[in-house]
Order: sequence, then C-alpha cells, then structure tokens
Amino acid sequence: MPLTKLRKEINKIDDDLVKLLKKRKKVVEKIAKVKIKHGLEIFDKKRENEIAKKLNWLAKKHGLRKGFLYQIWDHLMAEAKEAQKKIIK
Repeated sequence: MPLTKLRKEINKIDDDLVKLLKKRKKVVEKIAKVKIKHGLEIFDKKRENEIAKKLNWLAKKHGLRKGFLYQIWDHLMAEAKEAQKKIIK
C-alpha cells in the first residue's frame, strides 16, 4: 500500500479521535452537572481504580502497552477534571 494512502488513513483516524474527544468532553460536562446536583466531588478514587483495571484488560486484549494506555488516560482524566472544575465553580 502506498505511503500516501496510509497517511490519509492515519489522518482520518486522527480526525475521528478528535471528534470522539469532543464527544467525551460533552459527556464530562454533563457528569459535572450531575455531580453538582448531588453534591459529589470531582475526584472519585473508586472510579479511577475501576478505570485502571479496565485499562489493564484492554491493553492485554488489544495487544497494546499498558503504560501507553495509562499515559493517554492520565491526560484524559486531567482534562476531564479541569472541564468539571470550570463548570462546578
């Protein structure tokens, strides 16, 4: 397969990832509103532990490095917390 075609495929995947991140942010904002309504904290250690277990399973299932997935999720969680802070304040 030609390099240009492969790069177009990567570009499409990147575009899809950005769209999914936007969709995720909208859900995060809805979660913040639910947390406000119920007087819940932004940080939920139990939830983060559940995610860590899931990442281990997903890494194994899809042949990805666990550290790679953890790095991505660390950034996603940090961004989610910041977005929620803006709404809660």
